[in-house]
Amino acid sequence: EKELTRSIRKLFELTDVDGDGLISLDDFVLMGLHQTKLHAGPQKPRNRHEEEKVKEAFVQRFAHEIDASFQAAPYYKYKEYLLRCVDQLHPGDIKAQSVTLNG
Repeated sequence: EKELTRSIRKLFELTDVDGDGLISLDDFVLMGLHQTKLHAGPQKPRNRHEEEKVKEAFVQRFAHEIDASFQAAPYYKYKEYLLRCVDQLHPGDIKAQSVTLNG
């Protein structure tokens, strides 16, 4: 469980682009866009329309999963969000959850 907590803290720090200790909507969308590009691999670059669709999906995810009023999220809220995500993928399997969070 310590490894899982370390992984979450690391992701929080990477996502907190401006280093203010909060995950803003902009931080979240930017990280989501980068993750999407990373997982797409060496495919053709996304066009602006596809990129806007990805951004909107992350805006909606932030509203539904983190804060409906789009307020920046402190660590504990982001942690709860990530734990829900990995628990949906790997219910009760902390080792698999840690691997997922570490990429």
